[in-house]
This record gives sequence, structure tokens and C-alpha cells, in this order.
Amino acid sequence: MITTGGRLWFAIAAYGVVGAALYFLATGGEDGGALTLLFIAVGALVIGGASVATRDNDVAASGEKEPVVVRSALPAPWPAIGALGAGVTIVGWSVGGILLYVGFGIIGVALLEWMVQGWAERSTADPAYNKALRDRIMFPIEVPVLGLAGLALVILTFSRVLLALPSKDASTIVAICVATLITVTAFIVASRPRISTAALSWVLAIAAVALLVGGIVGGVSGERKPEEHHAEETANP
Repeated sequence: MITTGGRLWFAIAAYGVVGAALYFLATGGEDGGALTLLFIAVGALVIGGASVATRDNDVAASGEKEPVVVRSALPAPWPAIGALGAGVTIVGWSVGGILLYVGFGIIGVALLEWMVQGWAERSTADPAYNKALRDRIMFPIEVPVLGLAGLALVILTFSRVLLALPSKDASTIVAICVATLITVTAFIVASRPRISTAALSWVLAIAAVALLVGGIVGGVSGERKPEEHHAEETANP
């Protein structure tokens, strides 16, 4: 028995053959279009035969229904991180310098992490196992890379902020204030071991965004002009 899908593909094959003949006669023997239509007809004929052979991929109904497997997705911040990388890339493209390559790096990391997470989510129906599988693959790469990248980002952005300030004294005051703020924050976190991970993550995220914005603004503003030192002229005896 010819299935519904088979009938559709056989009809396309028939139309292709008829169209090839009409095209060949109407164009006075031009065979390019006619051969194209014939190839389409042959392809439709093959697909129609496969559809009939597999019964439109229908499986005989049995008394028991297969359980529906629902895979829950893991938390995915990678679209937002990729968007951040795109923004940094645009700024780096306009002002030049290392920000362009930083943006490319952020986009590349986001794509890699997103692909690995998407693969892990579809490994099994157990979300906990999928997360453990993803962590086992990516943690040996993430920990050292993120540590080095975070250190480089802090040094780069904070140096841009200090160099953009109008004088050395202002840079010194800002550096002392930031160091004091970091020390006080670390003391508060250490003295309160019950602080939630979410609150700590928010504090670190806000600090990272503030530092990144300050570095971008400092990079766009440029370095301050070097201070001129007038040497005292000494009279020759």
C-alpha cells in the first residue's frame, strides 16, 4: 500500500518528468533545465520509495506506550556573556587597542561553553548527572583560565582608570580607596561565614561590571598628558 508521504513524492516525480518534457519542447531542445527537472524527479522517486518501504516511519502500535523523556535545561548565562563580548568587541573596534581581542575572547569562550552545555543537557534524562558530566569536562579548563583572565582583566581595566585620572595624586588616592574597600569587603565576608552565595555573586558581579565600565571609559578617554618637570638651571661658575 502506498503511504501518504509516498504519494506526495511520487506526484512530485511525475510533475518533474512532465515539466522536463514540456521545458525541452518549449525551449527548442535546451537540455540544462530539462536535466535539472529530471534530477529532481529522480530524487523525489527515491524518497518516495523509501517512504513506502518504511511506512512513513510509522511504528506498529503496541500495548505499552514508551515513556516521554523530558530533559530539563541547565542554567545558561552564555547568551548574556556573548552579548557582553559583542559589546566589548564593538568598543574595541571603535577605539582600537586590546579591547577588540578581549571581546573576541569573551565571544569564543561563551560559544565553547554554550556548545558543551548543550551537549551535556542531552546526554541523559538526569539533570544532576548532566551537570556533573559538564563540570567534569570543563572545570579543569575553566578554573585556571578564569583565574588568569580575571587577573588580567583587573590589571588592565584598573590601570586604564588610573592612567586616565588628571594627576598622579588622584591616581594614588583612588588606588588607596579601592584597596581599602577590597580589604573591608574581604573582612566582612570572612567574619560572616553564613553569607549566601547569591549575595556574594551579586557583589562580585557588580564590582566586575563597575571595573569593566571604568576601564572602558578610561580607555576611551586616553592617558593623561605627562607632567612636565622644569629642571632648575644652575649657573656656571
